[in-house]
Amino acid sequence: MRRVHIKGILWLELGNGGYSSGGYIADSKVDGITINGSQQQWLTRDSELGGDWTNGIWNQVFSGVLGAPAQGFPNPPYTTLPTSPVTREKPYLFVDAAGGWRVAVPGLRHDTAGTTWGAGAPSVPSLPLCDFYIAKPTDSAQRINQELARGRHLLLTPGVYHLDRALRVKRPDTVVLGLGMPSLARPPATPPCGSRTWTAYGSPVCWSTPGRRSRRCWSRSAGGTATAATRPTRSRCRTCSSGSAAPASAGRRPAW
Repeated sequence: MRRVHIKGILWLELGNGGYSSGGYIADSKVDGITINGSQQQWLTRDSELGGDWTNGIWNQVFSGVLGAPAQGFPNPPYTTLPTSPVTREKPYLFVDAAGGWRVAVPGLRHDTAGTTWGAGAPSVPSLPLCDFYIAKPTDSAQRINQELARGRHLLLTPGVYHLDRALRVKRPDTVVLGLGMPSLARPPATPPCGSRTWTAYGSPVCWSTPGRRSRRCWSRSAGGTATAATRPTRSRCRTCSSGSAAPASAGRRPAW
């Protein structure tokens, strides 16, 4: 859950003993108490809690959260950090004062606490939606690559994209934003992505920081053959479809 203001009580389970396992809250504010229930692992980051946080099973982490419960691990299972060391919020759609659709692209932040949208928060850089190619699951990889080659950003609408080749994002600072749960599916033994310097948000494939020297990272095909792909420093490969790619090895972690 991101960028949400709960003006009351927040239930993290169905209530009265409903099933729950774990989750994530970022850049959000809860005015009332949070009923955690039987959540096992949970991360709350850069948010505000106005009331108590109840219960907890195994591991509850609070990073840069105003009103977070006190450090208590292992009993209660709360790990509390006063600030988040390095963060970058996911881009989001919004409508500007003139009624136009835009995509906000938050920048990198250090040692943060609380939400990005509270009183006195600085404005966030944004891009007009017309700068994006709005892809549909029926689009081919060739069509998407053509739009990327024209210099457009990419917005993936929900659905499963059956791709016959890698998506190639070659322009630095290209924004790739997934809405809902878009999934990129590929044939076996096909490299999951052909990017060099780009940053993906939401469901797509890689994280990177433009302008850095290259590092090797590895992906594994469905048949088990390891193949190397060039990625920038501080990159982490993500799988395009289930069971395909392993995480990159050592190196700095990307922003949470």
